[in-house]
Amino acid sequence: MKVMVMAVLLAAAFALALYPAKSGAEVNVNINIGAPLPKVVLAAPPDVVVISGTYVYFVPDVEVDILFFGGYWWRPHTGRWYRASDYNGPWVFISIDNVPGVVVKLPPGYRRVPPGHERIPYGQLKKNWKEWERGRKWERKAEKRHMKEERKEHKGKGKGWK
Repeated sequence: MKVMVMAVLLAAAFALALYPAKSGAEVNVNINIGAPLPKVVLAAPPDVVVISGTYVYFVPDVEVDILFFGGYWWRPHTGRWYRASDYNGPWVFISIDNVPGVVVKLPPGYRRVPPGHERIPYGQLKKNWKEWERGRKWERKAEKRHMKEERKEHKGKGKGWK
């Protein structure tokens, strides 16, 4: 149906272009397939921060969302998703059905970095992300932080606490 409508519009535009009209009539045919993905070029490999409770990492120093998960870089834009093998692209459109759920359903406010979270240099991410995921690095680190906080809390209760 869309093809037929497009053909009719193009035929009308062609006919009007050939017709020597004296009026200022004009026909414009615009087809918008979505806003283009804004180009972001990072001058150097970016540091990333792990998003709490996930193995998704984000680039904190840019205004657009650039995420890393599962060996790919991900970018949402106007309800669409793009994926690349490199942080600078090239970005290709990818159906939302092919975007990992953990990437689509990030916690709100994930860009607020909690205390104790460190910036991870790109080289470390590239070299270690698989092992970190396999070894559950971020869960172990969170458990250690929690235990340290509990010890500090108990220590602060004074000598009478047992």
